[in-house]
Amino acid sequence: MSGVDKNISLLENLQTQVMAEGEEEAKSYNKFACFCKDTSAEKTEAIERGQDNKRDLTTNIAELATKHDEVDAQIAALLKEIKLLSRPRPR
Repeated sequence: MSGVDKNISLLENLQTQVMAEGEEEAKSYNKFACFCKDTSAEKTEAIERGQDNKRDLTTNIAELATKHDEVDAQIAALLKEIKLLSRPRPR
């Protein structure tokens, strides 16, 4: 009977060890799952902020390009006026 008792004891010890390892594995998995969830949320938020910034900057660039064209036209008109005013006048 001692052989059977020894096998039962070994199986009980093995069961206890497997249960403990399973609990540790579950803790590790939960920690990793939380990390993934938090990291994913942070990355998603960063992507959204980047897209918002890109949209704002694109709009700003378009507005400034329009203003640049307007100023270029003003400069051309003023240069033309300067050229006309700086011509020698007949006496």
